[in-house]
Amino acid sequence: MESAKRSSLALALALLLGFAAPVQAALVDGVVAATGHEAIALSLFRAYHTAFWPDQPAAVAVRRLIDDRLVAAQARRYGQDLKPAELEAERKSHARPAGPTPEEWDRLIADRALAERFLAFRFGDFVPVTRDQEQAYFDKHRGDFPGTFDAAQPRIHAILVPQIRARRIDRFKTDLRDRADVRVNPGLLGL
Repeated sequence: MESAKRSSLALALALLLGFAAPVQAALVDGVVAATGHEAIALSLFRAYHTAFWPDQPAAVAVRRLIDDRLVAAQARRYGQDLKPAELEAERKSHARPAGPTPEEWDRLIADRALAERFLAFRFGDFVPVTRDQEQAYFDKHRGDFPGTFDAAQPRIHAILVPQIRARRIDRFKTDLRDRADVRVNPGLLGL
């Protein structure tokens, strides 16, 4: 009787083990940042960092990813988006690295391209540079301009336009981040 119980138990155990589905380990991805209620997975960030900013520190790359998301969302609020042909061109110019799904990668490259286009539209052609700003630059860098202010003014204007545009864009992005609920997990960035 005892051996029959053991045999039955051994058979039941063998059947249970034979029919049991193999256990698979779950890959747990960390959340490196969040904008509003939208998480940015560590694997997605790594793909973005590798593809677009490999030479930048992680803190800079994550800020750029957040900025892309926020600026692209702003562009969409104004009714802008990429056309399918534009998204296809972005896919061809940026091969998808290992990690993100095709849909996740499309979102990353679409956000990045849309953000660049929106910033170029918003801050592209018209950058106000006052005569006082030009005069101040002339006075500060007097040694670089042997002639008069009037003679140097076109050159000074050409120098100041990209500097002022960059400051205005930085201020715009900072304002977007300040108004958004942005959180970064520095532990996952290695900071």
